[in-house]
Amino acid sequence: MTYPRLKLASTALATAALLAACAGAAPTTAPATTLPSTEVAPTAAAPTEAVPTATTGADAAPTAAAEATAVEGITLTGLQTYAFDPSQSQASYSVEEYFLQESNRLGTAVGVTSAISGELQLNFDEPAASPLGTVTVDISLLASDSNMRDNAIRRQWLESSSFPLATFTATAIDGLTAAPADGETVTFRLSGDMTVREATLPVTWDVTLTRTGETLNGTATTSIMMADFGVQPPSNPFISVTDGVTLTLDYVLLPTG
Repeated sequence: MTYPRLKLASTALATAALLAACAGAAPTTAPATTLPSTEVAPTAAAPTEAVPTATTGADAAPTAAAEATAVEGITLTGLQTYAFDPSQSQASYSVEEYFLQESNRLGTAVGVTSAISGELQLNFDEPAASPLGTVTVDISLLASDSNMRDNAIRRQWLESSSFPLATFTATAIDGLTAAPADGETVTFRLSGDMTVREATLPVTWDVTLTRTGETLNGTATTSIMMADFGVQPPSNPFISVTDGVTLTLDYVLLPTG
C-alpha cells in the first residue's frame, strides 16, 4: 500500500526538476527595468563654485597711494570756491567802555550777528594768485546784552539803520603757501578794502584756518579806529567808549561745487 506515497514523491520530484530547468533556461542578465527616481538628471552641466585666483595689475590690492588717499581724504588742488555758512558763522565787535556814573567802571561791549554772506575763491596750486572775494555783514543786526546800546548804534553812533551793510573785499593773501592737509591748522594774513557807511579803507586780517575734509573753518581778527571810518566814539553823561574796535569773524566755509 505504498504506491500512493511513491506517486506523490515522484510528482514532487518531477515538479522540482521542472522548476530547476526553467531557472537554468532563464537569461543570466535580467533586462533593465526603469524605476522611479527621486533625482532628476540636470539638463545642463551644473555650475561649479568659482575658485579664487591670484590677481595682478589693475585687479591687485589697492596701492599705498590709494590707501593714503582713503585715510587722508581729498587733496585740494586748483581753484576752489567756498561760500560762508551763516548758520555756523558769526561776526562780532568788541570795544571798551567806561560807565561814568559807576566810578568809571571799565567794561567790554560785544555785539554779534550771523547775517553773513559772500564767497571766497582759493587757488591751492598758487594761493598768492587766488581771486579771493567779498564778505558782507549786516551790521544793523548786531546785538549785544543791551537793547539801549544796540538802538543807539543803529540810530545815532554807527547809523547802521541807514547804512546796514559793511563789506570786506579781499585783494591779497600772505603766508598761505599750499592747501592744508586734512585736520591741519594754518595761519596767514588777508588784506583788502573794508567799507563801513561811506568810508572805504585798507584792512588786514589775521586768519586761522582749519581744514576738515572739504570744509574750511577758523577765525579772522583785525582792529580798526572808529574815527578813521567817520564814526565818533560814543560819549554821553553815562558812558564813554574808547576809540579802538576789535572785529572778529568766526567762519565756516563750504564748497559750492
